[in-house]
Formats: sequence, structure tokens, C-alpha cells
Amino acid sequence: MISARQEAANTQNAQRSSGPATEARRIRSSKNAIPHGLTTTGSALLESKMPKPTRVTSKKTAPFFVTQLAEAAWRLRRVRKFENGILNADPTLANDGTLDKVHKLNRYESAIERTYYRAFRELEKLRSTYQRARLAAVDAYIMAPIPRAAAPAPAPQIPTANRTHSQNRPPLDPGLSALLARCQKAVDQGSNTI
Repeated sequence: MISARQEAANTQNAQRSSGPATEARRIRSSKNAIPHGLTTTGSALLESKMPKPTRVTSKKTAPFFVTQLAEAAWRLRRVRKFENGILNADPTLANDGTLDKVHKLNRYESAIERTYYRAFRELEKLRSTYQRARLAAVDAYIMAPIPRAAAPAPAPQIPTANRTHSQNRPPLDPGLSALLARCQKAVDQGSNTI
């Protein structure tokens, strides 16, 4: 039990210490209780390395999954760093507390790996969907009927399977023309990849 004089001194001292005064110090002190940062609900990346926040919409799913992938990779490196530190401190695992810490880290690691590979699979799905859409656009362009210029008298033409350069085509998107050039180069080289 404390005396009345000590209680008054404690109250007076508490009035003088009101915690961190600046916003930066408040933010820093709010992270004092985070021991390892493996189970944080926010971003695991340091604020200096964080990209600007983006909303997850249908057009911005790829940046979301890239962020998920980067955060999971960061957390995996951090788990391994902690595990190495624990094992270096007690390499024989003689202490039961050490073994418990290693088991807990292994649970964190497997959960983080699932997050990493889930984000990776989603990025691969987006990539293949994007490639299919680009190839469909190229096919649609190639197979589109060629508009004919109005001529006073139609001249007899010999039917050919290939188009000629003199025929009019709709303008081609620069991205598609680059893709067509890569496709042609891959075909010329006998490669199956673009």
C-alpha cells in the first residue's frame, strides 16, 4: 500500500507525462506491443516501402494480389529470421519454451505460405485471362472482314486466301501490332512462346 504523499506525487507526475506529443511519435509508440509483426492485420511492410493505398476493384485486382504476394514474402523472410534466432539461442531445443516458440512460428509460416501461394495463383489466373483476351482481340482483328472501297466498276478479282497490302484495313492498336510482331517472330523461330 502506498502512502497519501506517494499517491499525490504519482498523480502530479502523471499530469506532466501525457504520452507522445507529435503524431510521428504516437504512430511509433502504437507499435510498441508488436513483438514480431507476423499476425498483423495491417500491412507488414515498412511505411517507407509501402505503395499508396489502392481500392480493390475489378480493374485493380492485380495490384492487390501483388501487394499480398510481397507482404507474404516479407513475412516468410521474417519468420525464418526469428526461427534462426531462436535456434541459435537454444540449438538443442532443451527448453520447452523454445520448442513451443518454434511450433508457433511453424504455424505462422504455413499460414503465410498459403497466403503467398493463393495470391500467386490468382495473379497467374489474371495473367492467363489477360493473355486470352489479347489473343482473342488479335484473332478478331485478323478475321474481321476487310472493308471494300467504293469503286465505280468492280474489277474481276482472283480469290486468294491471303489479304494483300493494297486492301484497306481498320487501324490497328499499337499494342496489338507489337503482339502480332512478336507472334510472327515466334513462328519464324519455331518457338511456342510469345
